[in-house]
Amino acid sequence: MKLEVLHHFESGDQLAEQAATDLAEAITSLLPSQRVHIVLTGGTVGIKTLAALAPLLKSVDLKKIELWWGDERFVDASSHERNFVQASEALLSKVSIPATNLHQMPAAGDLSLAEAASKFSTHIDKVAPRFDIVLLGMGSDGHVASLFPNSAATSSGELVVAEANSPKPPSERISLSYSALCSAREVWFLVSGPDKADAVNQVFSGRDLPATKVSGQQLTRWYLDTQAAAATSF
Repeated sequence: MKLEVLHHFESGDQLAEQAATDLAEAITSLLPSQRVHIVLTGGTVGIKTLAALAPLLKSVDLKKIELWWGDERFVDASSHERNFVQASEALLSKVSIPATNLHQMPAAGDLSLAEAASKFSTHIDKVAPRFDIVLLGMGSDGHVASLFPNSAATSSGELVVAEANSPKPPSERISLSYSALCSAREVWFLVSGPDKADAVNQVFSGRDLPATKVSGQQLTRWYLDTQAAAATSF
């Protein structure tokens, strides 16, 4: 597995622009020969990346792209807390992707959290995606997706986790598992801000954090702005 660390970005905006450019190039290079499965992330820099990606994909035929999410807040379908809703505003409303290619996790409603996680587990098992690129943010506690330190989240199959007591609100979430994230050909971390500096340093020091446990099969790439990288010597 190859590791790349890009840590020269002066701001989260600059980081997002570069990540979007790289992602657009990767998608357009893969699409002619295969269906492309991308896992999107939320968070400030993640959504900035999707907004920067939109104009780069506007003229690309995206019928063979399949979009997934690393995690989702288990709230009402229309809630702006949902990563899907934020991604819709930043990217999906500006490009043409078949609705059947958007694999959003269930929203709160008639199903309990456990039932919703089980339903999504059945769906992902049926589709059996081979993730090409997983985008991930990282919290100041080192969490990724909705995989938190010292969590007692419940697995729903091998690839999906139900988190009922997230330390960050909202408390109920659905997440891809470590196994699902690590099955990807490439994992790209998008990390910005001074509050992430200590966690970045801990990850690169080998501390037992969720982010430390995730890597791509072929490539793990970190996009860090100078503030997030400030405590780490590369």
